[in-house]
Amino acid sequence: MMLSGTSRPDRLAFAYPAAFIGGALFFETNILNFNLHWLKIPLVVFLFSGLLLSFPILLPHFSYNFSQNYTEWLGINTELEKGKKPPLHQILADRIGWEEKVELVVNAYNSLSDEDKKHTIIAASNYGQAGAIELFGKPYNLPPVACAHNNYYLWSKERVNGNILLQLDNDDSFEGLSRLFEEVKIYPGIFKNDFVSDHENNLVVFICRYPKIPPKKMLEQSKNFH
Repeated sequence: MMLSGTSRPDRLAFAYPAAFIGGALFFETNILNFNLHWLKIPLVVFLFSGLLLSFPILLPHFSYNFSQNYTEWLGINTELEKGKKPPLHQILADRIGWEEKVELVVNAYNSLSDEDKKHTIIAASNYGQAGAIELFGKPYNLPPVACAHNNYYLWSKERVNGNILLQLDNDDSFEGLSRLFEEVKIYPGIFKNDFVSDHENNLVVFICRYPKIPPKKMLEQSKNFH
């Protein structure tokens, strides 16, 4: 996965414990065998220095402007996924505005009649958005969210029962949705932010009616794993 050049650091998380244990044993063995006790302090300083340097990049405790300037000063590549290079590191940038995005979805959902709500599928274009809607949408009793991205595709097979689609997506998705539904409208409101990735910017909520093909078939056609 590392040699492929396409994997993300978090995709290798399963291997980190073994690497940490192996590294610790390696240094402990050599320090004891060669009486290199003086090496302990430089190693600890080195490890904690890297930790301290990464905090402003990965944790949302600083302003976005500071994080951007700090990231540029360090020369860190913010691109976690190829082609997505926001001003901040993507790990942080893709989490900006979750609550605002969910508010758009909730407002659009509440604009529907009680009868329409019974037949509405709430969907998102990727698993991050879908997870945010499910997390922050709990107080509003939103139905389970459907999404064709990664494991959400598997979970969504039982969630696409309805003939109205309420989807959070980029505003340039209108044409694609119009090929799938007879009626596509954009609910008033848009999410914009200068610090997010392009695929997370200019998000709107589409209300789509009268599907041209069954929603389950749409899910199958749009499933993607990356």
